[in-house]
Amino acid sequence: MVKIDKLFFKSKVKKYIHSRGFRVSSKILDDNALDNIIKSILDKGIRRTKANKRKTVKPNDVYIRPMIPIPEINQEILEGIITELHGSGAENRGLMYYDIITHIIRDHHEEPEYDRIMLWCNANIKNGETFLN
Repeated sequence: MVKIDKLFFKSKVKKYIHSRGFRVSSKILDDNALDNIIKSILDKGIRRTKANKRKTVKPNDVYIRPMIPIPEINQEILEGIITELHGSGAENRGLMYYDIITHIIRDHHEEPEYDRIMLWCNANIKNGETFLN
């Protein structure tokens, strides 16, 4: 593999951060973290391009979907659902957000608190999570 220098201009990063009213630590510019993030995004795009049997990396290959905000939920209700789900066999593979949604629908919970928990589950799923931590 060819050794590549930084994939960004330090001056442009500094200018952008300054334009937002913040100062810049030299560590963010000298550390490899920012460069590694850029390389990771490009590597994903290259893998997608290869999977699609193309040689040209396009904008949709390197698209990063924005994180969906996670709504606040009633932890007591969630813990009650989790307790009810233990013993259902789901814990053998790990409890999934889908299990919680299915439980709420199956038991016909129609209160707003349960709606928020389903939104919370869906937001986590859309953010790439499958299993409850």
